[in-house]
Amino acid sequence: MLEEKVQDLVDEIHRQTIVVEYFRLRNLIEQSPEIKALRKQLSDAQVALSLSFVDPKQHEAKKTFYETLLSEFNNHPLIANYESLKSELRDLLKNIAELL
Repeated sequence: MLEEKVQDLVDEIHRQTIVVEYFRLRNLIEQSPEIKALRKQLSDAQVALSLSFVDPKQHEAKKTFYETLLSEFNNHPLIANYESLKSELRDLLKNIAELL
């Protein structure tokens, strides 16, 4: 009986528009060549930034480049929408947990 009720709750959560959209965006992000390329560039830039620590001029240039890439990544419409939905979904799940 309890397991049925829990499964009903899980099913209802999965039918919520916010949850459906969250998973849709997550899949789009995972399959996006543009996002994959940005992630690779960010990773490479982060490594270059770490390796440039001994040269202050070079480090500053690498830091600026990394921050530019990070901003581009974070402001990409898919990422921005996903992060917003993730926050809303976290709040929804927190509210459900508090009710239980």
